[in-house]
Amino acid sequence: MRDDILLLFPPCDSPHRPGAALPQLAGHLRGRGLPLRALDVNAAFFKAFFTEEKVEEGWAKGADRLESLTGRPSLPFSAMMEYLGLVKAALVLERGGKDLLARALDGGADLPGPLRSVLFESLSKFIWADAYPESLWNVGEGLFFEGGSPYSTKAILDGARSPGLFGDFFASCVEAHMASDRPRLVALSVTYGGQVIPAFRLAREIKARFPDLFVVMGGAFVSLHLARTEKGDLFRWIDAMAVGDGEKTLESLYLRLGDGGDLSAVEGLVFFREGAVHRVPPASPTPLRTVRPDWSEFPERDYYRDSGGDFTGFRLSRGCSWAKCAFCRTEEAFISHRDRGGSALFARLRPLVASGRRSFAFGDDEADPDLLEAFARWLLDEGIEIGWSVNARIGPGLSMELCRLLRRAGCRRLILGVESLDDGLLGLMRKGTTEALVERTLSNAAWAGLPLGVYMIVGFPTEGEETAWKSFGRIAALRSEGLVDSVFYSAFQLAPGSDVALHPERYGVEAILYPRDADLNPPAVDFESPGMSRQRAFSLSQEFSARLREQALAEGGAPSSLLLAGRKISLPFPPRLVGERIRSYAPPHLDFFSFLERGDESAPPLDRP
Repeated sequence: MRDDILLLFPPCDSPHRPGAALPQLAGHLRGRGLPLRALDVNAAFFKAFFTEEKVEEGWAKGADRLESLTGRPSLPFSAMMEYLGLVKAALVLERGGKDLLARALDGGADLPGPLRSVLFESLSKFIWADAYPESLWNVGEGLFFEGGSPYSTKAILDGARSPGLFGDFFASCVEAHMASDRPRLVALSVTYGGQVIPAFRLAREIKARFPDLFVVMGGAFVSLHLARTEKGDLFRWIDAMAVGDGEKTLESLYLRLGDGGDLSAVEGLVFFREGAVHRVPPASPTPLRTVRPDWSEFPERDYYRDSGGDFTGFRLSRGCSWAKCAFCRTEEAFISHRDRGGSALFARLRPLVASGRRSFAFGDDEADPDLLEAFARWLLDEGIEIGWSVNARIGPGLSMELCRLLRRAGCRRLILGVESLDDGLLGLMRKGTTEALVERTLSNAAWAGLPLGVYMIVGFPTEGEETAWKSFGRIAALRSEGLVDSVFYSAFQLAPGSDVALHPERYGVEAILYPRDADLNPPAVDFESPGMSRQRAFSLSQEFSARLREQALAEGGAPSSLLLAGRKISLPFPPRLVGERIRSYAPPHLDFFSFLERGDESAPPLDRP
């Protein structure tokens, strides 16, 4: 027994870099003299499954499954999704060729992260063909788990009981890293909803092997959703949750477990005792000036090389300088608490650069123009040459001069929330922007040679289809003109704590319906308001994404058969027609399982032509 803290980051996230929370937690705890280990289970997962052997096995499984689907007289919605996923995956891999596939599997081979993740998503359709509907989906350079709802206690517990697509991976992981070196405390960091069910599967394996080992789960998604539970059910395989910044909570918890102290003295701890959930108020946010991330246990060799991306996470600031958007949880501490760095914080990059790190993904919620200018000038004055990306806000401060300065200082991507290109809608969203300001800002960045990623929303209350198509047409034109590098569309969800949720009458929102069994502070996807229906919003989101990513199959451009695992498989259901049917009936949803279930309820089956 090592009597230390074991930090775990569960799947699924990017295969190209560690989650930002682990190095930050590791640095704080080590700085306080606590014994610690860290394991990026997410990175280990990708290395375990994306191998030549697994791919070879996958071809046959995928071919078997596709032949089964093609033999049906009709396809319900869920089967259409599976069919189209297999067909598109086969086409992507065929067009990429064997050499590109080999490079993708080689972790040391330089390849753009988004390209490798598209290839991995395609490979996953075959590797886990027998695990459908659990699957992986690609967004940018990340890969995320699709399964049951992370907002439902029942769905989480049901999902945790089944190995699903992970098989015995978690059991072998526990055996390899804990059997001979049992820690005092295991901490799982859960940032995204797609990590929730995998995290509980991992916790279940830990408890099966070590029933009395203390397991705590924390992270952004835990704070916002899981820790709001009023039931004891979620504590079946974990002992507690940590709310807010985890540094002080983990430090205090480790010491309390050592001396048998009272858990109610641990700030930010949520636990179940004597039939009730107990919540200890969280500590104040950790000041940026005290944060010293430690990447020593996250060597770049454990990850896949991203030739155009950024490896090392860091923060220049926290919170949002605007904090007024109607769709945002503006009262939450991670948005409302503003903390900006300066030259002392910037200087912490020096030892990282000296150690050979040259790529940085700054995890700011919104780095304001003054901060960006100060940082860029510091880099140039210090002669530090790095590549970096950061989130920012559209505003008059993002001038052409500043964009040029950022580019000279190594910025290779600025990520902006555009949301809409309609003045009326931008005003209702309380974005503080206008169409003219958006286009001027995008033009400034383009003329400066600064690549941009932008986020768009479709289906905000009162938005009609005509307005949505107008915004889409303009953003698509801006992309074709080179003013935008990448676009990410999402259908509007009513976030708990947002102004729309707190004051729905201001936006004409009524009849809000929450998903069945969704008891963990979920967003709402079903409500009534002026403008397009919820179903149409989700349908258009898929349509716009498909067009922008050139995933829609053109008329006559799809094959009538595929060669897969040495078999010629006819495709009686035209892929283009299947894609159109899916987009036409795409239902409002919070998770993949409910997407399929509601699609089966609303969409008529597609008959064989």
